Amino acid sequence: MPVLLLLTMSAWLITGKSYNIMPVICVLTVIVHQLYCNRSLRVTSLKTHIESLQTDKRWLSATIGVLLVFLGVHLVYMLAFHEKLKALDNAYKSIIFIPVLLYWITSDIKKSIRAFFLGSAVGGIIGGIVGTYGYFILHAPRAYPDPYMYIQAGDMSMTLGLLSLIGLFSSLLAKSGYRIILVLGAIGGIWGSLISGSRGGWLILLPALMFLCYLFRTKISKKVLLSTVTVAIVAVVTAVATPQTGIFQRYVDMKQDVHHYEHNKVNTSLGLRFNMWKGAWIAIQEKPLVGWGTAGAQAHKQEQVKEGILVKEAAEFNHVHNQLLNDWYERGLFGLLAGLGILVIPGMWFVRNIARYSIDSEPFIIATAGFIHVVGAFSYGLSQGFLEHNSGNIFYFFTLMLTLSLLWQSLQINEK
Repeated sequence: MPVLLLLTMSAWLITGKSYNIMPVICVLTVIVHQLYCNRSLRVTSLKTHIESLQTDKRWLSATIGVLLVFLGVHLVYMLAFHEKLKALDNAYKSIIFIPVLLYWITSDIKKSIRAFFLGSAVGGIIGGIVGTYGYFILHAPRAYPDPYMYIQAGDMSMTLGLLSLIGLFSSLLAKSGYRIILVLGAIGGIWGSLISGSRGGWLILLPALMFLCYLFRTKISKKVLLSTVTVAIVAVVTAVATPQTGIFQRYVDMKQDVHHYEHNKVNTSLGLRFNMWKGAWIAIQEKPLVGWGTAGAQAHKQEQVKEGILVKEAAEFNHVHNQLLNDWYERGLFGLLAGLGILVIPGMWFVRNIARYSIDSEPFIIATAGFIHVVGAFSYGLSQGFLEHNSGNIFYFFTLMLTLSLLWQSLQINEK
């Protein structure tokens, strides 16, 4: 099982569609394995008799519950607004990976956590290589050429890089060989995101680095911290100052986009986003509770074009490039709360365990990884409909279930 886990986390960015393959294989393998071992596939098989973990059990149940509510809201709106079954294409991913929770039953927790972080590192290395090849060798306008979706790929690469960095601080991966892989994974993953030009992915980088440095401050000597910060600053400054990376140009483009928007020139990357957010907010105020439905929102955008609220180009997108705003627009307050719930509920459980356990414990390290994963998805959703795409849904929900499974097992072993 740890080998399967390592391969799954490694395969996200091998090709433009590889994110579809290994998570499904992993889920099917877990299910078949449990059937073969005559284990119960019911979620109740996750119950524990350890009294001190009853609160954690409630958090786990609440997380599963909010995932079901998330799908339920989409299903109700599909039926109520007479939409096509395609409206559930993204939402059903919230539950198909729940069987991954059963991974803990026969898992060796130390080997599994090691495989998780090493797999993330290999995935980050692959992300950095693919992005570099696409941008500098194929001369694609942005890293990760077709069939990759460069914004989604850049965001996934950033998360893999940050997970590699967390693994670097874990005592479970103290061997020098592991650390080399993790360092390369952190560099590759973050680099892949930077050259992708996906500015939404960049937003989490500095806050995440500051958070992790604070969290692991007792494990980082002043000498190592100073050396790391110096190297990081030199690397970032060099990358930004080198025209070939395109990073500084993205910053210049951002300033120009804002300037153009202030002078009513909307047809730029940021300008179209601002225009979509404006149109969405106006529409939300008209139907704040029930929303417009997926098809209704698209039709309403065309009406807003006629009214001069939206430009034609902004109305052509099938989401408004902000995850929570899009949830509210299409499914009203119920959609907004469900969209927040799938981030906040597991995020709070991860924070609870970060606060409860020591820095060298398995619950602490995997809870930190889960928290960074959740916050990353929130960050990416600020300027992109991260969960409006198949890649984002599979990446978020599968990795969430995996971290929850590893956390649950580590909690039980720790208490015993």
